[in-house]
Amino acid sequence: MEEHNSCQNVLPLDAVAKDVKHSVMFYDVSNALSNIRTTSNRAIANLEENIENRCNDEVMISNQIRNFEFKLQEILPALETARMVFKSPEDIQNIVRSLRSTTLNFLQYKTDYKPSKIQQVQVPSLVPRMPTQFTLHPRLDIIRYEDLLITCMCITDDNCLLLCNQKSNVLLVYSDSGDYLQDCKLSGEPWDIAVIPGENKPVVTLPYQSLIKFVDIITMTASPKYFIPVGSGVAIVKDKICVGGYERGYLHIYDK
Repeated sequence: MEEHNSCQNVLPLDAVAKDVKHSVMFYDVSNALSNIRTTSNRAIANLEENIENRCNDEVMISNQIRNFEFKLQEILPALETARMVFKSPEDIQNIVRSLRSTTLNFLQYKTDYKPSKIQQVQVPSLVPRMPTQFTLHPRLDIIRYEDLLITCMCITDDNCLLLCNQKSNVLLVYSDSGDYLQDCKLSGEPWDIAVIPGENKPVVTLPYQSLIKFVDIITMTASPKYFIPVGSGVAIVKDKICVGGYERGYLHIYDK
């Protein structure tokens, strides 16, 4: 009994695991596992469909080759026996003699020039002039205690400059004159950002967490998480949110 006195300082498993199913980590892990299961099922279904299509294509190609072979077997005997024989007419010399001599007659032809009523106007071509001087607007100096890696930026309708700092979990908000306004707290490192036209609502990608978030410009707060398979770059095209994936050739498109 004295050897197990230390067990009194250990909490029961029920007490430690209380409300674990309502935690954010449990919610994130459950959603991640659900996404993995959905992706795996889709890959298995696509594999089975590709195998079935390949078998069907094999049968179709075999039938086409067989039909071509039958047609060739029908055409080859006719090609082997067919002959083309040219027989010149017997009276070719009489035909040539009947032509006799020919005489050339010249007739005078009169022409009058009438100018066209519609004349083409020559429009001088405009050669674009390359700019030779550039004017630098006020420089924006970003002073932060943590490391900085600005991966993307955008301008809102009210001329706020939003900067993605991939080295922290915040969006940096500045005015159009370069004054620091505030930070917008996120749940991960931002990578890219785009503003939905007409709604003044930015969309931010968090590739390390496989998330996208919408930002409220008025309160500068981020919306709940929206899970995506993978994502890095983001753009708004015709009311659709286009997110570029790490996989080669994949572009994920979502409704806004």
